[in-house]
Amino acid sequence: MTAVYRRGFDAHTHVGEPVFDDDRMSALQRAHHRGVSGLAMATGDPDRLPRLREIAAQLGVVLSVGLHPWWVRADSRVEDVVRMLETNAPVAVGEVGLDRLHPHWEQQGRIFSAQLDWAHRHHRPVVVHAVRSVDEVLAEFGRRPGLRMMIHGFTGSVQQARRATDLGIHLSIGPAAMRAAGRTADVIRAIPVALLLLETDAPHHPLVAGERGEPADLIAVAEAVAQLRDVDPVALLAKTGDTARRFFGVEDDR
Repeated sequence: MTAVYRRGFDAHTHVGEPVFDDDRMSALQRAHHRGVSGLAMATGDPDRLPRLREIAAQLGVVLSVGLHPWWVRADSRVEDVVRMLETNAPVAVGEVGLDRLHPHWEQQGRIFSAQLDWAHRHHRPVVVHAVRSVDEVLAEFGRRPGLRMMIHGFTGSVQQARRATDLGIHLSIGPAAMRAAGRTADVIRAIPVALLLLETDAPHHPLVAGERGEPADLIAVAEAVAQLRDVDPVALLAKTGDTARRFFGVEDDR
């Protein structure tokens, strides 16, 4: 008998990107038909923020706003980033973080810290991009008791996963679960279910090379994670979906 999935929530997407312009609503309908009834959309290129706000309003999805470390420049100013947050008053801050594979590391740190301060002050959850920087992210989190944080596409070690979840940080797993082996599989098993989120990061990281990732792919992610954890994928999808709704503070869609 075919499994009936419901209440899935894609915790991290970029469905506002132009690659979805021709069929964005159809992509969301495909996801909904598969059992993915909610999603969060993150800001990438800050120049596209006005358009992303329009898209989020049209689709009725969560939009997180923030300056991604890839767009931090040497002349990026903290006051401009804070003004962006104040102007948009987002329900979540993101995608923000630290990335050692990209330039302006020190400026990344200043911008990240300022965005965490704003989120902490305004009681907003934070969506974090952490590439070779999990320890630094955990240190920043520790300076702000009560902050709500998820690290998307988590790629840290088992020890880092345990430290993060001991602090109450949510860890989100994406299509890398489809190829999980060794350390990655151990990390996925180590995350407490209460702090586990699932994502597609669509359109990035497609299930098939050369194609476009979609929110509907969340079902395959749930099945892969469930297999690694030896649990029911239907129940896991619903459980992680409920966790995501609480994290983002969105209404229940039962």
